[in-house]
Amino acid sequence: IDFSIPQGRIGAPKRKGEVVITEKPRVVLQEGELRVKVTGAASGPQEIAFPANGSVKTLHEKVTSIVGAECLQKLLLGGSLLSEQAAGSAEKNNEEKTLESIGATPGSTVFAICTTKEEIKEIEDQDSGLTKFDGRRTFEQEAELERRRERAKPMYARKAEGSLQDYSFGFANITPLQADPNTGRKYTTPPPADALKLLEKLANDPGIQAVMKKYQWRVGLLTEIAPSLDTGLMGVSDHCLLGLNVNKGQEIQLRLRTSDLLGFRPYLSIKETLIHELTHMVHGDHDAQFWSLFRVLMREADEMDWTKSSGHAVADGRSHLSGSEDPEPVSTGHTLGSAVEEATPWADAAGRAALAAAEREERE
Repeated sequence: IDFSIPQGRIGAPKRKGEVVITEKPRVVLQEGELRVKVTGAASGPQEIAFPANGSVKTLHEKVTSIVGAECLQKLLLGGSLLSEQAAGSAEKNNEEKTLESIGATPGSTVFAICTTKEEIKEIEDQDSGLTKFDGRRTFEQEAELERRRERAKPMYARKAEGSLQDYSFGFANITPLQADPNTGRKYTTPPPADALKLLEKLANDPGIQAVMKKYQWRVGLLTEIAPSLDTGLMGVSDHCLLGLNVNKGQEIQLRLRTSDLLGFRPYLSIKETLIHELTHMVHGDHDAQFWSLFRVLMREADEMDWTKSSGHAVADGRSHLSGSEDPEPVSTGHTLGSAVEEATPWADAAGRAALAAAEREERE
């Protein structure tokens, strides 16, 4: 005997203790027959040939004889259910139907999945036992639960990041420009990462969020506008486009960068532009109704910003300081979307002075 022949090849010697697995020969189908594979039999899976024009009832009886007991049968073809009936109790309108009439064709393979009544009862008993918990546990069950608690990993709330896409208000996506769309030159001072942080700061501003939540405003995309001759350059153009609202909330674009592309515009100025564009969620034209709503939103964004209050908030969302009254906002804002300069509508003189100084630095 040549022991150099690899195991499993023809002529290889039989090793001591080796289990020889012999596959059952496949059933040869005659014309008009299909193959039925029966699972659930005590002797293991069986394969039979069955005429495609045979009735469902006849197949059930055949399968029952193979399994040796009454069972619930499921007939599957290509993963789809053909029929599901208890053996010996087929409905009258289905019992005489042929396999071919319900989708099985000659030469195909039908799987007959059988579950005996004993197996069904065993599963039902197990399920019924699960529903009998009366609030009391044994010492062993309590000890097992305690071991599970000790082995369990601590759970932490995942920090929200990216956008407010899971809420009914806010910004679904926040995307900065990676390069100047006019020249193709990539932004480096400041880089896009800094622009993204600035956009996220605006989107997460407590005043902006409070306004958007109150009016249930949802914006698809928050992005930026590139300074150019088309959108206006400080000291060169008569008008500068500071913001744009596309289709009442589909997209809001903000001018973040200065005209020399060396820095960002003042945060308060950009925030005012954002509130201006949010006003366009309701009014398209710059008419009296627009400016009336704009002033309301400016006041609400300031009043509902909980980070600015040292007092307490009441039901209407306004913060009241003890010993003082809310001052009326000074209408000294500049027209957004252009370079026509007026004053800036901020409630405190310090904010107006800081903004004016920042605008002077930008022009210089």
